[in-house]
Amino acid sequence: MLSRYDEIKYRVYAVEALRTLKSSLSYQEIARRIKLPPQTLSRYATGKFLPPLERCHEIMKLLKDTIEDHVKNRVNIKNGVIDVTRVISDASLLRSVARIAIHEFGYKDIHGVLTKETDGVPIATLIASELNARIVIAKEEKEVGVDSFIEVRHIYPSGLYRYLYVPKILMKKGENFLIVDDIIRTGSTIMALYEICKSAKVNVRGIFAICGISNTLDKLSKMLGCPVNVILKI
Repeated sequence: MLSRYDEIKYRVYAVEALRTLKSSLSYQEIARRIKLPPQTLSRYATGKFLPPLERCHEIMKLLKDTIEDHVKNRVNIKNGVIDVTRVISDASLLRSVARIAIHEFGYKDIHGVLTKETDGVPIATLIASELNARIVIAKEEKEVGVDSFIEVRHIYPSGLYRYLYVPKILMKKGENFLIVDDIIRTGSTIMALYEICKSAKVNVRGIFAICGISNTLDKLSKMLGCPVNVILKI
C-alpha cells in the first residue's frame, strides 16, 4: 500500500514516462497499446491531469518494453564480453532505467542502495536518489580516515579473490537495502555484495542490474530468496 506521497510521486513518474515514450512512439501508437484515447494521453502528458494508478502501471510497463529495446540496441556483445558503455553514459536513458527499477520493486522502505565500484555506481546513484536512500559503494581498498569496515572476500570464477570494504557506519542493523550493478554475469559480485549485507545484518529487498545472463539470474533468485530483476536478459 503506497503512502499518499509515494502515490503522487509514482503518478508523476508515469507522466514523465509518457513524455519519454513520445520520443519513440506517436500518441496514436501509445493510445493503441494501452487502450486510451489520444486526447486523454495528451491531458496526462501536459500535466493537466495525473493518471490513476492502474493506468500508471500500464504506462510504466510500456516504458519498460520501450527502454528494453533502447538498451538492447546500445549493449554490445562481442566474443562473450558484454559492454554497456553506451547505456551508462546516456543520462536520460539511465534515469528511465532507474525509475523502471523502482517500479519493479515497488515503493518499499529502502534505506540504502549497495553497489561495487565502478560501473555500477551511475545506475545505483540514480536509484538511490529517486528513493531518497543512502548510496553505499563497496571498494577494493580501504578509505583513509575510516576506522571500521565491513570486509568480505569477492571470489572470482577463476578462484582468485579480492577483499571488498564498506564503512560500517553506512549500514545499520535492520535496514532495508537494494543491491545494484550494471551487469550480472557469473553472479560473483552479487554474492559478495549479499555477504556484505549479511555481515551488516541488513535486509536485502531485491537485486537489480541493467542486464544479466538468464541462467545466472535464475540461480541467484533461488539461492538468495529475493527478486532479481534486469532490463535486458541475455
